[in-house]
Order: sequence, then structure tokens, then C-alpha cells
Amino acid sequence: MSTFFYDEESLDCVIIDPTFLPRVQLDFIKQRGWTLRQIWLTHGHFDHAAGTKGVSEAFDPPVPIAMGLESLNGAKAHPSSAIYGGVKVDEIPRVDIPLSHGMWLGLRTDAEKKVVEVRDVSGGHNPGSMMFIVPSCRLRWSVMLYQGSIGRTDFPGSEHALA
Repeated sequence: MSTFFYDEESLDCVIIDPTFLPRVQLDFIKQRGWTLRQIWLTHGHFDHAAGTKGVSEAFDPPVPIAMGLESLNGAKAHPSSAIYGGVKVDEIPRVDIPLSHGMWLGLRTDAEKKVVEVRDVSGGHNPGSMMFIVPSCRLRWSVMLYQGSIGRTDFPGSEHALA
């Protein structure tokens, strides 16, 4: 499930976890008059990142991609086509903004105003997973926010003992 975070004044936006159907996501952004500035990934599993390449490379220059490097390394070590029965999806092409615990992001890479805090929520589901927190509106976005669970732990790199 893709999520969009946007500024009502500037109409700058970020897409979080651009999954399948990148063209649909790009049309959604265009219909609202938003300008896509960055792609933020919570982690590298294909159901969260399958549209990353298509969305980023629809622009010239490509839209910057932000992600935890540990999760990127895991995605490269265990390509989705090998894990998921030969299902072919575009792999994450690169990381332009390596995410780390405690860093702050703006909607633009050159933004002076940083409004989103990054938290590393590794463990269990996927090493290098990140959560995005917007303190001004009490918004938190992460695949790791499960009630009473940490999600599936049968993926390579998952920590089954934490389940």
C-alpha cells in the first residue's frame, strides 16, 4: 500500500513504499497537481518497493530514493524473483538518501524545514526497516506498527525469535 505525504501550500509530495502499478501512482500525483520530490521506503520487500524504479525513473533526473542501507543490502542479497516463486518485479535501483535512526527529512532534499523524523525499527520483520514520524500531526508510518505482532518473519533476514 503506497502512502503520500504532501504540503498543502507548496504541493510538494513524497511517496512512501511505491508498490505495484507505478503508472497509477504517478497519475494520482498528477491529478492532484502535486510535485513528487522523493521516494521513502520503509524496507525492501517487493510488496513495498516494486514500483520504486518505475516511479523514480519516470522523471529526468530520477526522483531521489531514501532507504535504510541494511534493508537495501538484504533486498539485493535476496532478490524478490528468487524468493517469491519466480515473480519478476523491478528491484530497487539505488539509494540516494541513506536513512538512519534519528535523522530528519523535509519534503524536498534541500528543504531547510525538516518535518519528519526517521526511526530505525529493525528486528523481526526486516533488518533496516524505518518508521517515519511527523510530530506536528502525530502521524506515524511504518510497516512495523502491528498490534501484538511484528509481521511475517519467514523472510530471509527476519528474526523469527522476536515473533
